[in-house]
Amino acid sequence: MSAHTLSWTNPTAYTDGTAYDQSQNAGYTLEIDSTPSVSVPLAWGTSFDLSTLSIWSTLKQGSHSVALAAVSKGGVQSDFSNPVTFQIELAPNPPTALRVS
Repeated sequence: MSAHTLSWTNPTAYTDGTAYDQSQNAGYTLEIDSTPSVSVPLAWGTSFDLSTLSIWSTLKQGSHSVALAAVSKGGVQSDFSNPVTFQIELAPNPPTALRVS
């Protein structure tokens, strides 16, 4: 399986319009295939390699979706972003019966 890097633009405001910045962000929650899956304690990241998640090895070949929510240091989570889709492709088995004549 190949690596898949999720990237995003950080929020700049709370839902009431007041400023939101790096000092107020605790991390993110990833939702994979509509299931909240994992908290990512990135203080103010803008990308994350999905293949580093332990859940990655459980994903089957095919189409999957991922969405992201920001979590404030107060523990309040935003709504999830609109999901984006990605594909898991499997590598073929290696050749067999290799010989030198």
